[in-house]
Amino acid sequence: MPSNMINVAKNESEQGAAQDTLSHGKGKKSEQFNWSISKSSPNFRLLAFLVLICFELNAFRLGTNPSFHESKKKELVSKYVRGKAINGDLVVPAINIPSTMLSEKIGLPPLIFGVGQGTTGTHSMFLATCHMNATSVHGIETCLYGEKHSDVEPRMIDGMKAHALATKYYKKIRSCAHQQSNCSFQDVKKYVEKLRGLIREVILSPIGAVHDTPYTFMTKYVIEVATEIRGVPPILMHSVRDPDRWAERRAEAHPNAIVCKFFFEYDHEQLNEEGAFDLNRCMDIALQKEQESGLPLTQFEDVYASYRQLIDRAGQNATKLQELTHFNKVAIENYQTSMLALNPIYVIDMFEREEFSDVPTIAKEFNEALLSNTETELQTRMKAAGFSLLLNSTVPHRKGRYSRLHPFIKGLIKKEGTKVIAG
Repeated sequence: MPSNMINVAKNESEQGAAQDTLSHGKGKKSEQFNWSISKSSPNFRLLAFLVLICFELNAFRLGTNPSFHESKKKELVSKYVRGKAINGDLVVPAINIPSTMLSEKIGLPPLIFGVGQGTTGTHSMFLATCHMNATSVHGIETCLYGEKHSDVEPRMIDGMKAHALATKYYKKIRSCAHQQSNCSFQDVKKYVEKLRGLIREVILSPIGAVHDTPYTFMTKYVIEVATEIRGVPPILMHSVRDPDRWAERRAEAHPNAIVCKFFFEYDHEQLNEEGAFDLNRCMDIALQKEQESGLPLTQFEDVYASYRQLIDRAGQNATKLQELTHFNKVAIENYQTSMLALNPIYVIDMFEREEFSDVPTIAKEFNEALLSNTETELQTRMKAAGFSLLLNSTVPHRKGRYSRLHPFIKGLIKKEGTKVIAG
C-alpha cells in the first residue's frame, strides 16, 4: 500500500478512536448529570439555593462598587459622544452625562463664540479665529485644516455634519416665510427642536469657534450648552455696529432673515428682555400666549416673520415702515447691551475705526485679548487643542457657492460612518 494511503488510513483510524473516546466521554457526562438529577435531595436543593444567594450578593457588590460604576460611566460617555442614527432620525441620549465627565472624556477646549449679529463684520471675526488655528464655522463657510478627508478625525466630521444640518434647518425655518410656503406651527416647532439638538452636537465636537447664523439666533442656548459641556463659559468676541445704521442695512441686505414677530407687532418696551432674535425665547412666548388666549397656533406667521414679510404687511404706510425701522434699532440695541453685560474679552466696531482693520490685525488683537483676559488654565487648554496665532500661514478657508458647502466639506460629511446625535 502506498505510504500516502497508509498515512491516510492511519489518520482515519486515529480519528475514529478519538471520536469513540469523545462519544464515550459525552455519554459519561450525560450519565453523571442524569444521576445528579435523579439523586436530588433536600441537601442538594439547599446547596443550590446557597450558590444562588452568593451569586446575587456578588452582583449587588459589583453594582455598588464605585469602580464598577466608573467603568459603566465611561462606557456611557463613549456611546453618548458618538451616538447613533436610526432610520435617518437623530437619537436623543436617555442619560444626562455630567459636563466635567464629558470634558475629561473628549478633551474639548473652551468654545470661541462670535456673538455679533450678522451685518456687524462677523465674516472678519470668523476669519480671525481661523488665523488662531481654530476650526471655525460661519454659515456655509468653514476653515478646516487637512488636505485629505483621512486627515480629519471622526469627531470633527460629526461636528461638521451637525453644523451643515443646523444650517439646513435654519434655512427650513427661513423658507417658511415665503409666500408659497404652507408651513404649519408644528412644522416650525419641529425645525426649532432639530436646530437646538444639532447645535448641541456641534458643541460636543472639537469645532473651536462658531459665528453668526444659526448660532446667534440661539445665543443664550449656545452659551448655556457650551458652559455645561465644555466645563467653562465660552470665550465671547463681539462685533458691534451703530444701531441706526445696522437697522437700515440689515433689513435691506438680509430681507429673509427671521425675527420674533412679537417684538415688532406688540409693545416692544414689554419685550426688551425677550430678544427679537432668540428663536427659543420667541417660541416660549408663543406657547405662553397660546395658553393664555386658548387659541391654537397653526401657522409659521403665528410666531416668526422675515423682514420682507414685515415690510410687505406695512405696505405703503410710511408710519408703519418707520416703526419697523425703529423696532429693529431697539432690537439690536437690546441685544448688543445684553452681550456687553456678559463681558466679552474682545469687542470691535470696525465701521467706526479711523483706519480699516484687516483680518490679521483683528486676529492679533484678539490673541492679545486672550492672553490678557483669560486664566492660565484656559490658555493651557487652548494650546493643547492647537490654538495659536498663525499670521504668516495660509488659512484653509473653504467657502461654498450659491448657498452650498465647499466640495471638500460636502464630501467629508458624506463619508460613511459619520453619525449625528442630539440631546
